Amino acid sequence: MSRRRSQSAAERWREMVDAEEAQTEALRTDHRGDYWGPITANFRDDPRREGDALVEALAGLVDADSTVLDVGAGAGRLALPLALRCRGVVAVEPSEAMCHAFSEQAAQHGIENYDLVQSSWEDARVEPADLAFAAHVVYVIRAVGEFIDKLAAHATGTAALVVTHRAPVSQFDQWWSAVHGVERLPLPALPELLDLLWERGVYPNVRMLPSYEPAGFKDEGEAFSALRHRLFIGSEQSESGERLRRAIPELLKPSERGLVLKKPHVHQLALVHWPVGG
Repeated sequence: MSRRRSQSAAERWREMVDAEEAQTEALRTDHRGDYWGPITANFRDDPRREGDALVEALAGLVDADSTVLDVGAGAGRLALPLALRCRGVVAVEPSEAMCHAFSEQAAQHGIENYDLVQSSWEDARVEPADLAFAAHVVYVIRAVGEFIDKLAAHATGTAALVVTHRAPVSQFDQWWSAVHGVERLPLPALPELLDLLWERGVYPNVRMLPSYEPAGFKDEGEAFSALRHRLFIGSEQSESGERLRRAIPELLKPSERGLVLKKPHVHQLALVHWPVGG
């Protein structure tokens, strides 16, 4: 009798991504173009802010003469602070809305030492940099091995990935159960990433950073708007929309940060990095 071949880390990763996507497509009632368009404000931040542990950790991998490549740069929450500390940054971002927000942020803060490339990473053509990293990107990448290989090939000193111990969308798991009536299937995150890297012969440094809770909502109206988008709800008057309205006072409570989950959801953040090149 033949023994069944054990599942590889890459296969497990792809299986998780496919299952989560299939669940979303089966339950969603919305139709949208650029998913990130309505929520770009959530990904803006002051490039000169102090006390951001992740910015400081990434900055510790470069110096004033370094170049940086940020893959999936969003609105520049990490790329722009790093641009203030190094020779230059190349930011790759597929979302038109995010690219617009990035350019606005850079102009507002007088930052010019960057190149912004609107493209998926798979199609991007850019020069290597001393540090090449991707923050909160790989969770939904099906061919993650190829993604990481290209990232490492574009690093001349250090390749890095920023991930949480559970994918950031897990903060909506309670809402998914309350609104859609099913347990949300998980995306791969830090444990699966380490398995995959080890399987590929990469043994990275893992720096655990301070945990954090997601931002709260100003009021129930803001909560409904934000959660409706994140839960893929189409009409406000739909059954799922009504279930969301009922769930908001059941799951949220007032706090100094606004309305937050009664059962807190904490993200444990990790910077995974390894030396590459000569």
